[in-house]
This record gives sequence, structure tokens and C-alpha cells, in this order.
Amino acid sequence: RHAPVTELVSLAKELGMESIIVDDGWRTDNLGRGYAYCGDWELARTKIPDMREVVDRVHAEGVKLILWFSVPFVGKYSRAFERFKDMCLKKREHIGASVLDPRYKEVRDFLVDIYTGYVKEYGWDGLKLDFIDSFSLSEDSSTDYENMDTVSVEEGLQRLLSEAMEKLK
Repeated sequence: RHAPVTELVSLAKELGMESIIVDDGWRTDNLGRGYAYCGDWELARTKIPDMREVVDRVHAEGVKLILWFSVPFVGKYSRAFERFKDMCLKKREHIGASVLDPRYKEVRDFLVDIYTGYVKEYGWDGLKLDFIDSFSLSEDSSTDYENMDTVSVEEGLQRLLSEAMEKLK
């Protein structure tokens, strides 16, 4: 039997650990590699039945928690894919996902709402926003400039991060 992470926190604290990053795996029961299920960002309750309890137990030991997100990816098996399939920069078939396009305010609002929701509902201390280097143009990138509020991917990403920081503060 493996000890739950909450049972190992006091030992980790004694060894000097002050923060724990909960990396990929918390959001899906699928054990295959890839990101085909990214995008809905719903807790896999079979793995973590009560996330608030986990956060509270770790905090009780004086340790902070950081939650991982693969920022740009929306997986082909997610419900979000249907909504955003035309608001993507490129397809990444080898991982089963597409890269969202931050030039759309709707994309940024969606992501920021997810991040702030997890911080507010569960009390996370920080977020690991991974793979932001995946935001780049390709031949698949949308040219629907009328519905974008910036044509620059870099500016869209800067807005995403700034909007997230502002709302989280």
C-alpha cells in the first residue's frame, strides 16, 4: 500500500520542504501519456475525492501547495475542444491536443476563470503554468482577426498572464 501524499508531508517538512507541486495526473483517470483529456480541468475524484481536505491537511503541516496546468493544451477528448477547436494555433497530434490561441479574449477568460476557480475553491497557494513556450504560430493558426483582440501571439500571452495575475491578486 502506498502512503497518501498527506501522510508524507510532515516528513517532507522535517527535511526542509516548504512547497509541493501537484503535477499532471490530478485531472484525469486516463493513465496514457499525452494531453488528449486536457481542457476541462475537472478533478479526478477517484484519485483525489476531496481536494479541499488535501489542501487543508497539507497547510496544517505548514507546507504550501502549487497546482499544475498545461496552459496551452486543449485535448481532442475534452468537452472544451468542441468550443475552442477553431481558436487554436496548431494541432499537436502526437499528444492528442491542440494549442489554444491567446489572441482570443474568450480563450483567455476561460483559462483565467479555471485558474482562479481552483485557487478560490480549494485554497491553492500557487499555480505551475506549464508549456507557455508552446504558444507560436503555425500553418494551422486561425486568421479570424475580426474576433481576436490582438493579432500578436506574444501580446495575447502577455494579456493572459497579466489577467490571471490581476484576478488572482
